[in-house]
Amino acid sequence: MKLLTLTITNFRSWRQAELPLGDLGAAVITGPNGAGKSSVVEALLWTLYGYTRSTGADSVVRIGETDAEGVVTFQVGAQRYRVVRRRSTRGSGRSDLHLFRTLAGDEGEQIAGGAGVRGTQAEINRIIGADLDTMVAASVVLQGDADRFTRARPEARKALLRQVLRLDRWADLANEARTRARTAGGMADAALCSVPEQPAYYPTDVARLLADARLTREGAEHHLHLAAEKATGAQAARTEAEAELRAAEAQVAQAGLLIRQRDELITERVRLRRAADALRIAKETLARIEKAQVEAASLRVEVGSLSDAVAAGELREGHLANELAELDKAKAGCLDRSYHQRREMTALETQIRQAEADLARLAADADRAKTAPCLTPSPALAAACPFLAHVRDAAARAS
Repeated sequence: MKLLTLTITNFRSWRQAELPLGDLGAAVITGPNGAGKSSVVEALLWTLYGYTRSTGADSVVRIGETDAEGVVTFQVGAQRYRVVRRRSTRGSGRSDLHLFRTLAGDEGEQIAGGAGVRGTQAEINRIIGADLDTMVAASVVLQGDADRFTRARPEARKALLRQVLRLDRWADLANEARTRARTAGGMADAALCSVPEQPAYYPTDVARLLADARLTREGAEHHLHLAAEKATGAQAARTEAEAELRAAEAQVAQAGLLIRQRDELITERVRLRRAADALRIAKETLARIEKAQVEAASLRVEVGSLSDAVAAGELREGHLANELAELDKAKAGCLDRSYHQRREMTALETQIRQAEADLARLAADADRAKTAPCLTPSPALAAACPFLAHVRDAAARAS
């Protein structure tokens, strides 16, 4: 069988994909985790055999969709075929499988399909010449299952290779050749035993029968010879096939060894990569620690400077507090003096108003004295002059 194309719709994480496979001898699918590599192989096996890696037929349908479809075209000999498998989650769910015999570029003739999934699957297996286990073991290497063939028991490996190489057909041909040879030999012996070897003593028809019997025997011997040649050829082909089987087993063993070595190398590479990543992370962490240590030393210096500054500030604050206390005491003294001065000013203002009233009276007295016949000053005026001098001195001191 030769795969030609794979088309999937709404399968797993794939919305739509069409892969040409006709020009590929061996295909390796690579990509990051979660890219859908395993889904491509699963889609191929699902379309041909209904295989899924998880339970539930609806698990292959893309989330948010109701229908999934896979289409595989392949060629066996000169004949092309197309397999179409669908899964619908509508209602209680439905699975369809169809098989078409096609020509290049046309839809082809449906030879199996519809609701009979089992019958269609059996016909697909017959045409391909392999069931799911044979296909997986001989043609597909699933992720994490590279040594599946080498882990199988010897009897299982021989049966698998016999099925893949179709060695049973040579055994069938050999058996058929032996059966034909036995049949031809029995017919010849029966014909010879029924006719005597002296035809001269019998009528012409008996001689003719004997001649026919001999011809039959010669024909039987010829068929026996041909059957023997076929049997010999079949045996030789079987011997050659068995030799090829042994060589294939040796190659498979070697391939298994190489696969195990490759897996060990991959494991070692992953380990070394992880170790390199851990070393890189450790170096980066060490660099961050050293940087943090330098920053911590700088911060300690800054903290020391700030501590000195804080101590100096506290000392200065003490001096300022003392100065502030002195200022508060001075302020209190000033306020007290100001209070006494205001009282003195109030008393002086009262005395000034009284003096002004006295002056007014004195002025009136003076005016009267001018017109009076006696020039002797009044006792009140004489007494007021020293008091007015005292008032003037107190007002000057207060200002």
